[in-house]
Amino acid sequence: MQTTYFRDSQGWNGKTTVEMPGNQELIIETSRRAFGNGLSTRAAVWRHDGRGFKSHAAGLAGTGDFYERLELTSPKRITEKAVREQHAAVIARIDAIRSKVEAYYSKA
Repeated sequence: MQTTYFRDSQGWNGKTTVEMPGNQELIIETSRRAFGNGLSTRAAVWRHDGRGFKSHAAGLAGTGDFYERLELTSPKRITEKAVREQHAAVIARIDAIRSKVEAYYSKA
């Protein structure tokens, strides 16, 4: 599991990458919402194709790869401290998140 914090044109971000079985990785990201207000933390599973490319299949009603918004808050300002605190709080639940991902793929 590797976590990085960085600032881009949209502000502060937190990103954690967790290796999963079957050439997959779970990516948890915290950043300002693209549309609307708030600080959002999301989890998505990406697949490695063995040639250096990653893919994520979007789907509805349980189709496609795993994706879930884990946290949405509305701090007055989206500072580095706010991003770090929210991201760390979500990462503290990593075992439950991994279990949810494994259950999602066991249905397939």
